[in-house]
Amino acid sequence: MLESTLSGKTPADLYNNEDLLTSTFFGLLQYFQLSHIWEDILKESRNINGKSIYDSLELERISISGSSYIKIHFWSKFDIFGEPDLIVEIKADGSDIKLFLVIEIKLWSLKSNLGDNDQLIKYLSLLKSPVFSKKMHSPECNNINLGVIYLTPRNSWKEIIESVNSTEQSEIARDMLYDLRWQTIYKILEKSNTKEHSFSDLQSKLMEFILKIGLAPFDGFSVSLDVDDDILAAYPGYLSPASFLGFTFRDVDEFQVVYNFYKGRGE
Repeated sequence: MLESTLSGKTPADLYNNEDLLTSTFFGLLQYFQLSHIWEDILKESRNINGKSIYDSLELERISISGSSYIKIHFWSKFDIFGEPDLIVEIKADGSDIKLFLVIEIKLWSLKSNLGDNDQLIKYLSLLKSPVFSKKMHSPECNNINLGVIYLTPRNSWKEIIESVNSTEQSEIARDMLYDLRWQTIYKILEKSNTKEHSFSDLQSKLMEFILKIGLAPFDGFSVSLDVDDDILAAYPGYLSPASFLGFTFRDVDEFQVVYNFYKGRGE
């Protein structure tokens, strides 16, 4: 789907297909192994407490530098726990530590179910279950489950907070549910493109793919405004220059996401 999307050959209705997005993007990203990209993904995935997965690893003195491989399991079935989009398995070179995390990926839809059947809590319970250990863990390794990343194109803290409040193990959920946005992944690729020379062409294509789907960050636009300094000084500091054009958002990415969210759902 990557080449057909970049060439404008993908049917319009497939642009909103979450499974195709997942397989196309992460099917290629898995070949980056742990490079700077995967390391930055762990650094940018944050829980309610503002801590990243990378912070948790550092606290436990677990290094992921020089990891020997990263393996992605797509849509593994776990009976009552459902079918998480991705299970990511990381093993550090020269170490017996193996790390696991679930990534639940959304395009324009919201998480499934609330309360006892909350999708994110189900996947968190999966990580702690004997079923997961039996199917995914290696007996010769020190297996550590890191948590669940909720990857969306919008501010999803409300959904995550709902999940935290829906479980009796809310403290665990606060620590192990992580927010990540597609716009952040785009920026990670953009930053890493100067570091990973052997993959630079593929990184550029993945960035273009995110742009085509409509998930890239909106960094504003250039306009020439001749505004008197006295007028400019009268505006509160939190208003961006775009305010003069009718926008008063601190985070312009959020404006783009709100537009795409309703456009993608046909509203």
